[in-house]
Amino acid sequence: TSPLTRNDLSICLPIISLQSEFNRNAVKERLCLVFMNGLSMSHVWLIALGCILKTLETEQWAGPDEPTGRILQWFGCQIMKYVVLGAGSRFSPDLPRTINQALLSVYQTERMIVNYSIPEVSCILRLLQRFGDPGTISDESLRRSMLATIAASVPKRHRRWLLNIAEKKAVQDIEPSSRTALTSAIYEIDSNGVRVACHLVKDFESIFTPVYIDAIESFAQALNIHSKKLITPGLALVVAATLEHIINHQVKSSAAVKMVRKVNLLVGAEMDPMTAGRTTDEESLTILRQGQL
Repeated sequence: TSPLTRNDLSICLPIISLQSEFNRNAVKERLCLVFMNGLSMSHVWLIALGCILKTLETEQWAGPDEPTGRILQWFGCQIMKYVVLGAGSRFSPDLPRTINQALLSVYQTERMIVNYSIPEVSCILRLLQRFGDPGTISDESLRRSMLATIAASVPKRHRRWLLNIAEKKAVQDIEPSSRTALTSAIYEIDSNGVRVACHLVKDFESIFTPVYIDAIESFAQALNIHSKKLITPGLALVVAATLEHIINHQVKSSAAVKMVRKVNLLVGAEMDPMTAGRTTDEESLTILRQGQL
C-alpha cells in the first residue's frame, strides 16, 4: 500500500549491485513509486534504508538465517556504500558523501549530540552498526554515543516542556520531562513537598516520552543489551542540574545543553561520548546529597 495514496501497489524491486549509476537510478525510480507516489526525491534512499532496518530488527522471516534477511542485509550495505547524499542534506550539509560517509561524518560530533533527537541518533547508530564497514566502530563506542545523547536530551526535553507550558500546549506537571516528573526521578518527596532523600535514576519513564523510550530500546536490542544498561549514575546529576538551571523556555535547546554541561565536570562528562558513563554511584549520590549543583 502506498504511504501517500493508500492505494495498493505491485512493484518489482531489483535487488542488484548499486555500484553503477545506472543501477542506482533504476532502483531509485522504483523506490520513488513505492514511497513518493512517483516523485523523484533523493531522501527516498533514507526512507528505504529505515524500512529495511526495521524489517531486519522486527520480522522473523527476515532473520539472519533466512534468505530474505540475508538479501535485505546485503542490499542495506549496498545503499550505505554506494548511494550519495548531495551537499545540503541534513547529514552532509557541506559536501556530497555516500550515506556511510555522511553518517560517519556526524558520528560523535557536537552536532549529533546536541542537535539530533534520540530517535534520530538511535537510527544513525543502528545503521552504522548493521550496515557500516565491519570493524570501523565498536559496540562500546556506539553505547557511549547513545549515553551522551540521552544525557544531552534531558535539558532539551525539559526546555521543550517549559515552552509547551508557556504556549498552553501542556497543562499538567506530571508528564515526562516536567519539573514534577524529573524531581521524582531522583528525589523522594514528603507530603509537604520537601525533598527528604535522593536516589539514582531507575528508569526512563519520568524523563522521556514513549517515542524516545522506544528508540532507546531499539538501540539496546541492536547491541543485545537491556535498556537499563543505558541508565548511568551520572544521569541523575544531569537531571538535577537541569532542574536547577533550566527555568526559562526562551533559551534555545543547544544553549540549554551548554548551560547544564558547564554546571559540573561530571555533568559535562556525561554529555561527552568519550567519557559518558564513567561517573560512579558514590560520586553521583555524594553530589546530590550535598546539593552541589
